[in-house]
Amino acid sequence: MGKNKKRQRQEKVHKVEAKESQSCKESSSDGAPTMTVKSGTKVENVLKFSRKTLEEGKHRKIFWTGNGKAITRTISCAETLKRHFQLHQVTEISQESAQEGAGKVTYIPSIRILQSLDKIDPSTPG
Repeated sequence: MGKNKKRQRQEKVHKVEAKESQSCKESSSDGAPTMTVKSGTKVENVLKFSRKTLEEGKHRKIFWTGNGKAITRTISCAETLKRHFQLHQVTEISQESAQEGAGKVTYIPSIRILQSLDKIDPSTPG
């Protein structure tokens, strides 16, 4: 497939919004920093910021998100941070649908990880 056809195909894709679960909404409203990891994100830079945030006591929670090919990088960041701090964690895995122009629906996997220095309510799904 040539570059022009790829570009045309990408232009036809329409994203459909995924619904956030209750724990996602709670962490967003707490003012916890959301670390959105993409496939080109430098792991060292993201970890340096998140470590500094927890050490200085600015926040007690960190929220990681990643979609598609960035899922493995997101998990790596979260696991590396857990080595430095004793963190409680809730992980949510979901998929977002993207509808192409011809009616074809593709699913993009996504992950959301909430890490907290405080205990997380055990009734929280994830």
